Amino acid sequence: MVKRNCTSFSLGEGIRTIDKIILHCTDSDVDHDINEIARWHRMRGFKDVGYHFLIRRHGIQFGRPIDQIGAHCKGQNSNSLGICLTGKNEFDQAQFEMTARLISSFFPGLAIYPHNYFNKNKRCPGFDIEEVTSLLAV
Repeated sequence: MVKRNCTSFSLGEGIRTIDKIILHCTDSDVDHDINEIARWHRMRGFKDVGYHFLIRRHGIQFGRPIDQIGAHCKGQNSNSLGICLTGKNEFDQAQFEMTARLISSFFPGLAIYPHNYFNKNKRCPGFDIEEVTSLLAV
């Protein structure tokens, strides 16, 4: 976990407050797009893709709208954003840079956790989150 001012933000009265970002990986070395991830999640019974953002090798795709609770980390979804990087054992530096820019630009100050912080049985996200946090704007 990395704490950076550990602030939170509200999406408006009566809408959820977000105080953390949880980083994930697709657990596949194929650079799947958001539609494929959504299909996987619907097959598992989710109403749609569980992540809010997907960081592919060549860009960012939007998933579930941030005003909607995600389906990416049991017990943590109501107050978090899920950011997933495509990959299992190999990730591109560009993915780490895009993730850091996304967080620095739109969600500065939120605590950042790897998925396996909340579920020790998971290897996700498959990379050291310092690959991202070391790039965050101060």
